[in-house]
Amino acid sequence: MVAYPLPIAVTWQKQYDDQWVNLEDTKKPCVPGSLKVQDGSITDRSFTVAWKPNCDGGSEQWFVVRYKLMPDGLWRYGRVPEGTYTYTLNGLAPGSLYDMRLFAENAVGKSGETEIISVTTLSKSNENGMKLTIKEFRFHGDSDKEYLNG
Repeated sequence: MVAYPLPIAVTWQKQYDDQWVNLEDTKKPCVPGSLKVQDGSITDRSFTVAWKPNCDGGSEQWFVVRYKLMPDGLWRYGRVPEGTYTYTLNGLAPGSLYDMRLFAENAVGKSGETEIISVTTLSKSNENGMKLTIKEFRFHGDSDKEYLNG
């Protein structure tokens, strides 16, 4: 915030007084910087992003995350409170590609948007959180053939 001191003279009911007031200059916030996926945060259903806030334009700011399932999903939004510089996207589809970006906002307006980052969620995991890949299985029935899957 930039403050500009301004002298004013006030006359009221034949009394005179000198005062100083500060005019404050507020602007839209700057585009957030360094948007990235946090290391180790990608799962089959979520991932977490982090960023640097840059300038707030002289006013309290908050952030808005935009994301969509590719290639043709609709943009969804998540609002992040002021002072928070991470966001976890939950409830995502396993093994799917998402585009996401964000912008800052304050009482004056919105910043520009960050560049899009693309993230692919992991394939479905088993209940222990480990990725399960079936390399082969045996079918026991009329024949004892071995079938390969993958």
